[in-house]
Amino acid sequence: MPVPPMDENTRLPLDKVELQGGTRLEPRQTSPNRLLVQREGTSFSGGLRLGTNHSIEPLTSTSHGGNVYQVSRKLGTSPHQLLDFSASINPLGLSRAAKRRLIESVDLVHHYPDSEALELKSALARYYAVPAGQILIGRGTTELLYHLARALRPQRVLLVVPLFGEFLVALASTKAEIESECLSEARGFALDIARIEQRLTAKKFDLCVVANPNNPTGELIHQKAIDRLFSVAEERQTDLLVDEAFIDFVPGASAVNRLHENQRLLILRSLTKFFGMPGCRVGCLLAHPSRMAELSSGREPWLVDTLAQVTAIASLEDQHYQAATAALVSRERGYLMEGLQAISWLKPYPSVANFILMRILDPMVSAEQLTARLLADRILIRNCSTFGGLDSRFVRVAVRTREENDKLLAALENAWS
Repeated sequence: MPVPPMDENTRLPLDKVELQGGTRLEPRQTSPNRLLVQREGTSFSGGLRLGTNHSIEPLTSTSHGGNVYQVSRKLGTSPHQLLDFSASINPLGLSRAAKRRLIESVDLVHHYPDSEALELKSALARYYAVPAGQILIGRGTTELLYHLARALRPQRVLLVVPLFGEFLVALASTKAEIESECLSEARGFALDIARIEQRLTAKKFDLCVVANPNNPTGELIHQKAIDRLFSVAEERQTDLLVDEAFIDFVPGASAVNRLHENQRLLILRSLTKFFGMPGCRVGCLLAHPSRMAELSSGREPWLVDTLAQVTAIASLEDQHYQAATAALVSRERGYLMEGLQAISWLKPYPSVANFILMRILDPMVSAEQLTARLLADRILIRNCSTFGGLDSRFVRVAVRTREENDKLLAALENAWS
């Protein structure tokens, strides 16, 4: 059952927050969805996470999937011996064309990278069908969202959760007032545009952040809803940041074609997921031309290294690889969903991306316990209790190859036998 929103009389159950190094902070709730933490007379919102009922809870570290190096060290094994369903990466891996270009370009490390990344920017412009002048390239989308937080320095932010945890950490680091709007499990995690409109109208927000499709739910915001969201943000003079890290798995669903008419729209795009290159950090921010000077200010030189640039260019040009990826993920997502639905103690949710979110129905099993159980089989899945808006019964699994998906399904079927 979804947790009801907090009312005006609800208090956050926090007395003190202790950070690394022993610093103790005094929390003070100023509104139902807002917590100020005092440190030496200064208010800030860092080191916190958004809970299932709009609360803000202590956060000691940001959790991510794909921690194969850390896990392999703990197990005393090789990363290659792990089956990683915790990170939602293209199961085909890097494209063959990109591998060839990478090998051929190794000697270029003798030179500094192209600081402007002009060839990469041109490749991205062709792929997204937007002018190169509307593209800001970064060392992955995580680096870009931290830069964006510093560049915009919004005073009040609305996060539509669940959401990638680094958004909260990045924005809290700039001392923004952060509030959340939780997607309802009862609605299948569909965006309640009327509720978002109500929140944005009730008070002034400088920034609203949504993911499309959502990570980790896999739910796509339909065109009518997102059109209304754009209109409301424009009317309220609120910047709208859309995380499109997984949009490549949904052809035609991107909002990039709306950039020319909406100065408030900001889009984050990732090459990590669809192009299978998390080890080469490349991402980009797309925006209206009038915003680029503001967003480009204060950028460091040589942010994207040479080998990452050439790998990204080759991947963007490999249309055969892109078509093969779309076909494989679509086929295997359906196969994996059918297998998960057959497991009585799991409830998988429909997804348009390369991952599937599941609720554990067995009240005696938590996400942490299931994650630990599968790790004994050297299978990694994503514990989603660290996502704001989700509780300790949610996990996420990536869509991989048929052989790998069968291994996961067998492990889940035998987990408690």
